[in-house]
Amino acid sequence: MLQTSYNSLGLYWLYPYYPSFEPDKFVPSMLLSTMCPKAVQENDTCILPPPYPFPNMMVYQLMSWMNSGSNKKSEAEVAHLMKDVMLADDFDLKHLEDFLVKKSL
Repeated sequence: MLQTSYNSLGLYWLYPYYPSFEPDKFVPSMLLSTMCPKAVQENDTCILPPPYPFPNMMVYQLMSWMNSGSNKKSEAEVAHLMKDVMLADDFDLKHLEDFLVKKSL
């Protein structure tokens, strides 16, 4: 088993066996990074704290929600949530303070 080092998003490749070729062999060396962006260092890994790579925590939370769960939400579903729910004229965050899904079903 071969595990690569973490990239700037905290992702890595986990190979069940050694690859038969070098994935970056045909990428010019000038395009390959030799250093990691400034980051929170933990166990010699390069992971930037949230909201990276997103512009703010709201977008980070929304994208985290989109990528959570067993069935990932589509871009269209997230766009619908934003446009038709969260940005609706009658949307009021106070209405969600005591909200429970189970009570609303």
